[in-house]
Amino acid sequence: MQREKFGWQSSDNLQLYGQMWKPESKPKAVACLLHGLGEHSGRYRHFADTLTGAGYAVSSFDLRGHGQSGGPRGHSPSLGAILSDIDSLVEKTQDHYQDLPVFM
Repeated sequence: MQREKFGWQSSDNLQLYGQMWKPESKPKAVACLLHGLGEHSGRYRHFADTLTGAGYAVSSFDLRGHGQSGGPRGHSPSLGAILSDIDSLVEKTQDHYQDLPVFM
């Protein structure tokens, strides 16, 4: 399994941290993973290990205010801000894996 870190600016200029886990061979599809409140994407490495072992890639990010993403800890200004960040993750994943299906 290979891990790649990436980041981007949210629509309100907050730095967001993401990571992708890739299988050794060409992936069958990509799963976008969202963590729970009070967590971060790195806590799901064991799940990424399972999926990459089965031939799937995994893309995830730390929600604003969580893990290595910016913002006040555990806070988001709105549900709309979180949904916009999730849309950005899916778009970045689709750009990276243009020829593969992407699932949430």
